[in-house]
Amino acid sequence: MPTASDDVAFPTLTETQLRTQARYGTASAVAEGESLFVEGQLEYDFIAILEGEVDIIRHDPATGEESVIASHGAGRFLGELGLLTGQRTFLRGRATRAGRVLRIDPGTFRRMLAAEGDIGDIVFAAFVARREVLLSGAASTLRVIGSRYSRAALEIRSYVRRQRLAHTWIDLD
Repeated sequence: MPTASDDVAFPTLTETQLRTQARYGTASAVAEGESLFVEGQLEYDFIAILEGEVDIIRHDPATGEESVIASHGAGRFLGELGLLTGQRTFLRGRATRAGRVLRIDPGTFRRMLAAEGDIGDIVFAAFVARREVLLSGAASTLRVIGSRYSRAALEIRSYVRRQRLAHTWIDLD
């Protein structure tokens, strides 16, 4: 059942907002099964879905299993705070139904947010809410296990903190 926070994290843009965004990007066709971005990708476009459907997928490298954490249709957009901070992607976006998307490169996307305040407010609020959703699940899946006396374990823990990744520290001592 949708919650009020879902409306913030996963808003649907109006036709007017999509037309405004179209001035900043390029529309392109996507095929069913096509990946729009993948885990670990450093640069990726802001994507608004014009037609079709896209699943956001979390891959568990330990088991190889994938789980769908969100599905988006026409009027929705893809992305999260990493698009603004330069952080690599955590998830994969894959088209589950052929359609069309609007792609806006990162530099142009930042200019659009500054120029189009109403859209910027919606997108930024969604990105913050999505990060909270992502981090709430990440703490239960990312575990740093080691000794507090181990230099290697502490370096890994320090790296995870610098990247602001939610995690659980398990001290073997």
